[in-house]
Amino acid sequence: MNNTNLIFRRVHLYLGMLLIPWVLIYALSTFTFNHRDWFRGQFNQPDSWVQLWKKEFKADVPRQQPKLKEWARGVLDENGIKGGFNVRQNPQSVLINFIQFRNPIRVTYRKNSGQLLAEQKRTTLAEMMARMHVRHGYGRGGVLYNSWAFVVDLVCFAIIAWIATGLYMWWKLPATRKAGWVAILSGLATFLLLVFTI
Repeated sequence: MNNTNLIFRRVHLYLGMLLIPWVLIYALSTFTFNHRDWFRGQFNQPDSWVQLWKKEFKADVPRQQPKLKEWARGVLDENGIKGGFNVRQNPQSVLINFIQFRNPIRVTYRKNSGQLLAEQKRTTLAEMMARMHVRHGYGRGGVLYNSWAFVVDLVCFAIIAWIATGLYMWWKLPATRKAGWVAILSGLATFLLLVFTI
Protein backbone atom coordinates (compact mmCIF):
# COMPACT_ATOMS: atom_id res chain seq x y z
CA MET A 1 0.00 0.00 0.00
CA ASN A 2 1.51 3.33 -1.05
CA ASN A 3 1.64 6.36 1.21
CA THR A 4 -1.22 8.19 -0.53
CA ASN A 5 -3.60 5.27 -0.05
CA LEU A 6 -2.53 4.93 3.58
CA ILE A 7 -3.13 8.64 4.23
CA PHE A 8 -6.63 8.45 2.73
CA ARG A 9 -7.45 5.35 4.77
CA ARG A 10 -6.27 7.01 7.99
CA VAL A 11 -8.11 10.27 7.25
CA HIS A 12 -11.30 8.35 6.49
CA LEU A 13 -10.94 6.23 9.63
CA TYR A 14 -10.30 9.07 12.06
CA LEU A 15 -12.86 11.39 10.49
CA GLY A 16 -15.43 8.66 11.02
CA MET A 17 -14.45 8.43 14.68
CA LEU A 18 -14.49 12.21 15.07
CA LEU A 19 -17.96 12.44 13.53
CA ILE A 20 -19.56 9.77 15.76
CA PRO A 21 -21.31 12.11 18.27
CA TRP A 22 -22.37 14.59 15.58
CA VAL A 23 -23.76 12.04 13.15
CA LEU A 24 -25.52 10.26 16.02
CA ILE A 25 -27.19 13.42 17.33
CA TYR A 26 -28.40 14.43 13.86
CA ALA A 27 -29.56 10.89 13.08
CA LEU A 28 -31.42 10.37 16.36
CA SER A 29 -33.01 13.83 16.39
CA THR A 30 -34.13 13.43 12.77
CA PHE A 31 -35.69 10.08 13.70
CA THR A 32 -37.71 11.78 16.45
CA PHE A 33 -38.84 14.45 13.94
CA ASN A 34 -39.82 11.79 11.43
CA HIS A 35 -41.79 9.74 13.98
CA ARG A 36 -43.22 12.49 16.16
CA ASP A 37 -46.22 10.37 17.16
CA TRP A 38 -43.92 7.76 18.70
CA PHE A 39 -42.26 10.41 20.86
CA ARG A 40 -45.34 12.48 21.67
CA GLY A 41 -44.74 12.10 25.39
CA GLN A 42 -41.24 13.54 24.99
CA PHE A 43 -42.36 16.85 23.48
CA ASN A 44 -44.38 19.72 24.96
CA GLN A 45 -45.25 17.89 28.14
CA PRO A 46 -48.03 19.50 30.20
CA ASP A 47 -46.79 21.52 33.18
CA SER A 48 -43.20 21.30 31.95
CA TRP A 49 -42.70 25.06 32.51
CA VAL A 50 -41.87 25.95 36.12
CA GLN A 51 -42.14 29.53 37.36
CA LEU A 52 -38.85 31.01 38.55
CA TRP A 53 -40.11 34.44 39.54
CA LYS A 54 -42.75 37.07 38.80
CA LYS A 55 -42.24 40.82 39.12
CA GLU A 56 -44.14 44.03 38.68
CA PHE A 57 -42.69 45.75 35.63
CA LYS A 58 -43.62 48.70 33.44
CA ALA A 59 -41.74 49.71 30.33
CA ASP A 60 -42.16 51.20 26.88
CA VAL A 61 -41.41 48.45 24.36
CA PRO A 62 -39.77 49.45 21.05
CA ARG A 63 -41.51 48.31 17.90
CA GLN A 64 -38.47 47.95 15.64
CA GLN A 65 -36.74 44.57 15.94
CA PRO A 66 -33.14 45.85 16.46
CA LYS A 67 -34.28 48.15 19.29
CA LEU A 68 -36.53 45.41 20.68
CA LYS A 69 -33.52 43.06 20.82
CA GLU A 70 -31.51 45.72 22.67
CA TRP A 71 -34.41 46.27 25.09
CA ALA A 72 -34.68 42.53 25.75
CA ARG A 73 -30.94 42.30 26.38
CA GLY A 74 -31.30 44.97 29.06
CA VAL A 75 -34.20 43.10 30.69
CA LEU A 76 -32.17 39.88 30.84
CA ASP A 77 -29.06 41.65 32.15
CA GLU A 78 -31.06 43.31 34.93
CA ASN A 79 -32.28 39.89 36.03
CA GLY A 80 -28.93 38.08 35.82
CA ILE A 81 -29.71 36.01 32.71
CA LYS A 82 -26.72 35.82 30.37
CA GLY A 83 -26.43 34.23 26.94
CA GLY A 84 -28.07 34.03 23.56
CA PHE A 85 -31.76 34.72 23.11
CA ASN A 86 -34.47 35.60 20.62
CA VAL A 87 -37.41 37.92 21.15
CA ARG A 88 -40.79 38.54 19.59
CA GLN A 89 -43.85 40.54 20.56
CA ASN A 90 -47.56 40.88 19.93
CA PRO A 91 -50.02 43.54 21.15
CA GLN A 92 -50.44 41.80 24.52
CA SER A 93 -46.95 40.58 25.41
CA VAL A 94 -43.23 40.29 24.68
CA LEU A 95 -41.66 36.82 24.74
CA ILE A 96 -37.91 36.45 25.30
CA ASN A 97 -36.56 32.93 24.81
CA PHE A 98 -33.17 32.28 26.40
CA ILE A 99 -31.37 29.76 24.20
CA GLN A 100 -29.84 26.72 25.85
CA PHE A 101 -30.03 23.01 25.11
CA ARG A 102 -31.01 21.94 28.62
CA ASN A 103 -33.78 23.58 30.62
CA PRO A 104 -34.34 26.75 28.54
CA ILE A 105 -35.76 29.87 30.11
CA ARG A 106 -38.49 32.14 28.77
CA VAL A 107 -39.27 35.61 30.08
CA THR A 108 -42.71 37.01 29.28
CA TYR A 109 -43.62 40.68 29.69
CA ARG A 110 -47.39 41.10 29.91
CA LYS A 111 -48.03 44.65 28.80
CA ASN A 112 -51.56 45.09 30.12
CA SER A 113 -50.98 43.70 33.60
CA GLY A 114 -47.43 45.09 33.93
CA GLN A 115 -45.90 41.75 34.92
CA LEU A 116 -42.57 40.17 34.06
CA LEU A 117 -42.65 36.38 34.38
CA ALA A 118 -39.66 34.02 34.14
CA GLU A 119 -40.16 30.27 33.62
CA GLN A 120 -37.81 27.35 33.07
CA LYS A 121 -38.65 24.23 31.11
CA ARG A 122 -37.95 20.72 32.32
CA THR A 123 -36.40 19.23 29.21
CA THR A 124 -36.56 15.67 27.90
CA LEU A 125 -33.71 14.04 25.97
CA ALA A 126 -35.69 14.20 22.72
CA GLU A 127 -36.30 17.95 23.14
CA MET A 128 -32.65 18.56 23.90
CA MET A 129 -31.55 16.67 20.78
CA ALA A 130 -34.07 18.61 18.69
CA ARG A 131 -32.62 21.92 19.94
CA MET A 132 -29.11 20.73 19.12
CA HIS A 133 -30.26 19.75 15.63
CA VAL A 134 -31.76 23.14 14.75
CA ARG A 135 -29.19 25.33 16.53
CA HIS A 136 -27.48 27.44 13.88
CA GLY A 137 -25.85 30.75 13.09
CA TYR A 138 -23.26 33.13 14.46
CA GLY A 139 -23.73 36.28 16.53
CA ARG A 140 -26.46 34.89 18.78
CA GLY A 141 -24.94 35.21 22.21
CA GLY A 142 -21.21 35.14 22.81
CA VAL A 143 -18.17 32.94 22.40
CA LEU A 144 -19.72 29.59 23.35
CA TYR A 145 -22.62 30.05 20.93
CA ASN A 146 -20.27 31.06 18.13
CA SER A 147 -18.04 28.09 19.00
CA TRP A 148 -20.97 25.73 18.43
CA ALA A 149 -21.60 27.31 15.01
CA PHE A 150 -17.88 27.09 14.15
CA VAL A 151 -17.68 23.41 15.12
CA VAL A 152 -20.82 22.70 13.04
CA ASP A 153 -19.00 24.29 10.07
CA LEU A 154 -16.05 21.99 10.71
CA VAL A 155 -18.37 18.99 10.91
CA CYS A 156 -19.89 19.92 7.53
CA PHE A 157 -16.45 20.05 5.92
CA ALA A 158 -15.44 16.83 7.70
CA ILE A 159 -18.48 15.00 6.30
CA ILE A 160 -17.57 16.13 2.78
CA ALA A 161 -13.96 15.00 3.33
CA TRP A 162 -15.23 11.68 4.71
CA ILE A 163 -17.28 11.13 1.54
CA ALA A 164 -14.35 12.14 -0.68
CA THR A 165 -11.90 9.78 1.04
CA GLY A 166 -14.46 6.97 0.88
CA LEU A 167 -14.90 7.48 -2.87
CA TYR A 168 -11.14 7.52 -3.33
CA MET A 169 -10.71 4.22 -1.49
CA TRP A 170 -13.62 2.66 -3.41
CA TRP A 171 -12.08 3.67 -6.75
CA LYS A 172 -8.75 2.14 -5.74
CA LEU A 173 -10.43 -1.28 -5.29
CA PRO A 174 -11.43 -2.44 -8.82
CA ALA A 175 -13.31 -5.43 -7.43
CA THR A 176 -15.81 -3.16 -5.69
CA ARG A 177 -16.45 -0.72 -8.54
CA LYS A 178 -19.51 -2.42 -10.01
CA ALA A 179 -21.29 -2.71 -6.66
CA GLY A 180 -20.18 0.83 -5.82
CA TRP A 181 -21.73 2.23 -9.00
CA VAL A 182 -24.96 0.43 -8.18
CA ALA A 183 -24.98 1.98 -4.70
CA ILE A 184 -24.15 5.49 -5.92
CA LEU A 185 -26.67 5.47 -8.78
CA SER A 186 -29.40 3.93 -6.60
CA GLY A 187 -28.93 6.58 -3.95
CA LEU A 188 -28.85 9.39 -6.50
CA ALA A 189 -31.93 8.07 -8.35
CA THR A 190 -33.92 7.76 -5.12
CA PHE A 191 -32.95 11.26 -4.05
CA LEU A 192 -33.80 12.87 -7.41
CA LEU A 193 -37.07 10.96 -7.69
CA LEU A 194 -38.25 12.25 -4.33
CA VAL A 195 -36.99 15.80 -4.97
CA PHE A 196 -38.84 16.11 -8.28
CA THR A 197 -42.06 14.35 -7.26
CA ILE A 198 -42.80 15.77 -3.81
